[in-house]
Amino acid sequence: MAVNIDETPVYRQLQPSKGNVVMLAQKLDRSCYARVPLRERRGQSTLLGCIVDTPELQSSMPQFILTNDTKLTRLEKAHMLSLPLPIRWVKGTSGWMSAGVLRQLITAIRKAIRTKKPNAEILLYMDCASIHTARAVLQHCSVLGIHVCLIPGGLTYLCQPLDSHVFASLKRKLSEDQEIQRANDPTGTLPPGEWIHSLSRSIQQVLVDKQWSAAFGANGMLANWSTLRRRVGEIVQSHLPLPLRLPTEEELDCLLGRKRLHLGNDVFRSSKRLAERTCYVLPKPLVRLPSGMPARVSSSSVAASGSGFHRLAPGSLAGVCVDEDDTVRATRSGQRY
Repeated sequence: MAVNIDETPVYRQLQPSKGNVVMLAQKLDRSCYARVPLRERRGQSTLLGCIVDTPELQSSMPQFILTNDTKLTRLEKAHMLSLPLPIRWVKGTSGWMSAGVLRQLITAIRKAIRTKKPNAEILLYMDCASIHTARAVLQHCSVLGIHVCLIPGGLTYLCQPLDSHVFASLKRKLSEDQEIQRANDPTGTLPPGEWIHSLSRSIQQVLVDKQWSAAFGANGMLANWSTLRRRVGEIVQSHLPLPLRLPTEEELDCLLGRKRLHLGNDVFRSSKRLAERTCYVLPKPLVRLPSGMPARVSSSSVAASGSGFHRLAPGSLAGVCVDEDDTVRATRSGQRY
C-alpha cells in the first residue's frame, strides 16, 4: 500500500484575487474592497497532508494541522478542538514540523491503516527534507515495519502526488471559500476564527472526500505504468527498464541532494528485513483432537492386524500405523489412538 505525506504552509487568510471594481459617484455604506490585514496574511500554520492509493482508506486518513498555540485565541482553540475527524489539531507545537512530532504522526497514520488492513505492507513516500531523512525518523519507520521511499530532491513537483495533484487544488479551494465568506460579511472581512472553518471545509472536500489513487499511477508509483503521465514518461523513457536493485551509497547521496552520507542502512532497513524473512508454509492438519481430559499413556495392548493398522472405537482416530511394541495413547477425551 502506497502512502504519501508532505507538509505545506497554510495562511490564515490568502491574498484576494485581483479584479475590477466599479466606482460610483455616491458613497456607499459598505466597502467594495476585501480587507485582509497584514497580520493575517503572514500568520501561518502547517498542514501535514496524507493520501493513499487505496480508495476505501482515503476518508479515514488523518490530516494534521500544526499551529503556534501562543498565537491562538480562546475562540480559535475552541474551534480547533471541534474539528471533525479525520482532521486533527496537533497541540503543543510551534507550528513547525519536527522529528519528534513527525514520528508521532507516522505512528497515527500506521494505526489508521492497520485498523482496516491489518496485514498491509506500507510503502511511505516522502521527499528529502531534512526532517524526513533524520535518523530518528528513519529508524522509527523501521521499528514500525514501514518501507521508506525517498523522492529525489528537486523532483517533487514531478514525482510527488501531493505536490503535483493535491496542494494546488487545496489552496485554490481555500481561496475560493475565504472569498465567499468575506463577500457575505458587510465589512468584507472574515469573522474571528472563521479561517479555521474555511480550512476545515477545504481539507474535507479535497483530502478526505476525494480519492487520489490515480495520482500514484500518474506519477509511476504503481506496478502498472499504463496510466503514467506523458510528462514523466518522456523523462524516464530512456532509462527503461529500471533495474530492480538497491541504490548504492553514492547514488543515494546524489538522490538526497544534500551532504548526508551513509543513510542507506536506515532507509532500507525495513525492506531488507522483509526480503531476508524466511516463510514457513504449514500444512493444514487433517484432524483435530477433541478437548477434554489431559492425554495419558495407557499400558493396555491392542491386537495388531496383519496390515499394521488398528481399528479403534467409533469416533476415534482411525488408520494410524503403529508397531506392536509401541504403547497405546489416549486422547484428552479418553479415546485411544
